Amino acid sequence: MFARRARPSSAAPASRTAILLDFDGTLCPVDVTAEMSGALGREGWREELMALRATGAGSRRVNERLLPYLPQNLATLLEFALAHELDPTARALTEAAASAGWIVEIASDGFGFYIPRMLARSGIQAVVRCAQVAPDGPRLRLVAPWASRGGDRCPDCTTCKLDAVADLHGAGRRVILVGDGRSDRIAAEDADVVYATGLLAEHCAKVGISFRPWHRLADVLADLRRRGDLPPDATGAD
Repeated sequence: MFARRARPSSAAPASRTAILLDFDGTLCPVDVTAEMSGALGREGWREELMALRATGAGSRRVNERLLPYLPQNLATLLEFALAHELDPTARALTEAAASAGWIVEIASDGFGFYIPRMLARSGIQAVVRCAQVAPDGPRLRLVAPWASRGGDRCPDCTTCKLDAVADLHGAGRRVILVGDGRSDRIAAEDADVVYATGLLAEHCAKVGISFRPWHRLADVLADLRRRGDLPPDATGAD
């Protein structure tokens, strides 16, 4: 079991809430980083990944080592990423949260460089924590401005979601985390409310973290409205 940190009061006004959304597998139903490696990675990338995971390497080390297996052409990688679409309710959820005065933040532990373009294409405005990929001579280099700050609870992540939760709590916000995978597990320990599916749901059930299950973002939006965290849909669509 784990020790939870002190949190803002759950009775805090709704406007003092933040929603922290994972991207790959959550806001976008597909894990674009994983799909990119599977579709475009040259031979040997899977073995590299398994070897790194066996050593307990953090995601920053993993992503740095896997990036060279991909085509070293940013336009090619971006074209692949942009072939994927966001969850149909992604914009409605983020707009409803923003209209209620919530901070809307998106965090990705993957390659990340494609996220701003995918959000802009869908008309979504949010604070984004993600990596970038930059040319470095003939090669591409991972740039990780949101890497873990060095706490002993968190591995060396490309983008640390535990830090994101801590920053939002530091601003006096109640944090609602929506996620699905490995990189959301430690952040779920400190979030005030957790919406979980997939590997994250399995982890929460195993270690005793209370969570609300979801399958599509429409489930999250409907549940937040049903509980009164967000106002009802003015169109009566729920």
